[in-house]
Amino acid sequence: MNRPTQTILHSGKFLAFIKEGHWEYVNRVNATGAALILAVTAEQKILLVEQYRIPVHARTIELPAGIIGDEPGCSKESQAEAARRELLEETGYAADNFVPLMTGSVPSTAAMVTLVLSLVVSNFAGDFSDAQKSQFCAPSRNNCGPAARAPSCHARTSASRDG
Repeated sequence: MNRPTQTILHSGKFLAFIKEGHWEYVNRVNATGAALILAVTAEQKILLVEQYRIPVHARTIELPAGIIGDEPGCSKESQAEAARRELLEETGYAADNFVPLMTGSVPSTAAMVTLVLSLVVSNFAGDFSDAQKSQFCAPSRNNCGPAARAPSCHARTSASRDG
């Protein structure tokens, strides 16, 4: 299948606006993806952050997340390294254990953004047992287990950053 020619309509510090055939979308400049962290505390609570998001002109409640490979000198940063960095930055929590759950496009933005998201889970109670790991979805599956549906959450307000 022949792909239509890509035309960069505009490129800024963080995004490039691209036209391909009749389709228009944005590409994240200087990034290899994004880490979305499902952080589960020892009390089985999920950590959330509250941030003001300029595009929607409102505060949002989100899972901690951040761009992979966008920090100077970190273009080869792994999903786990980015998840560790962003979790600490956005929540103040530090975790050493990260299990990849899935990698793919965010459903609401798949038609507009090229950024690929990696969902990882962290545990503050030590290493994951095989039984705990089996509660979460495998990287190739789209359904998640009980911990991902935990009803109890902690929220922390995070300062918004450019980009």
